[in-house]
Amino acid sequence: RKKTAGTDAGETWWSELEEVYENNPSNNFTSSVADQDVLFFTQMAWGKTYKIGCGIATHCEGGKTLIVICHYSPG
Repeated sequence: RKKTAGTDAGETWWSELEEVYENNPSNNFTSSVADQDVLFFTQMAWGKTYKIGCGIATHCEGGKTLIVICHYSPG
């Protein structure tokens, strides 16, 4: 799934808010959500974030694992 790894990672990170706070169908960022693990979501949704650059490592654990790393600007 190397072709979709970046997209898959982005979708997973974006969905953190809904997953962490199940009673939040509109994905509102509240103080109770802020105390939970939604760091990838908050970086992606941050109002000043306007660029993202990602890299994918494909030969981890003998090629069985992909690692996706992204940097955001401004960061």
